[in-house]
Amino acid sequence: MKLLTNPDIINCSIIKTINNYIIHDDTQFISSVEFRIVIDDKNLSVRDFSAFFKLLDNVYGRMHRAGLNSYTKLVDDHLKIKTIKKGSIEAIIEVGLAELEVHKIIILYIAIKYLPVYMRAVSGTVSDYMGAYRDYEETKLLKIQRKNLERNMQDDSLLKTLPKKERLKLIKVIELLLSKDDKLISRAQRFIHKYVKLIELKINNNNP
Repeated sequence: MKLLTNPDIINCSIIKTINNYIIHDDTQFISSVEFRIVIDDKNLSVRDFSAFFKLLDNVYGRMHRAGLNSYTKLVDDHLKIKTIKKGSIEAIIEVGLAELEVHKIIILYIAIKYLPVYMRAVSGTVSDYMGAYRDYEETKLLKIQRKNLERNMQDDSLLKTLPKKERLKLIKVIELLLSKDDKLISRAQRFIHKYVKLIELKINNNNP
């Protein structure tokens, strides 16, 4: 598949961060990356279920070279679930080490894993204010959000070696990817809280 990556989102700096601190540059030993989501299979809300997977697809699509609109018009090459296992619903998204698909799946994992602590853009009565007050409130909210995300990332075994500067770099990418999906985010957050048992990333290697 031809490389389709939005250079404004996955740039050389982000690729370097992922290679150095998450993949650890051992790309020659990596066979695939597996993004696994385990969901309770009882009394699922169809509306929230669809919102959750629509958000995954939107986040992935925004990493397309020409953006989400071009991604939605593709005939193929969309985000695919490789396997669905029974019992609790276990959805597995797996990609081989081709082009930048690994980097995109890692960023997708981070965005969805930390969605419960993501704070949506200022809304309601605060958004009705104009000028300096609104700017102040949005800046304040952004700082709280970044602090929450950073604190949670520090406890993640996959991300804990990231220096603060690199964590903030990834957080800004997450914010960019999620910033236009307020309506989906609230339903997806509710879905994660009520139904999702596990979100994890596994880097498979063929190192003998």
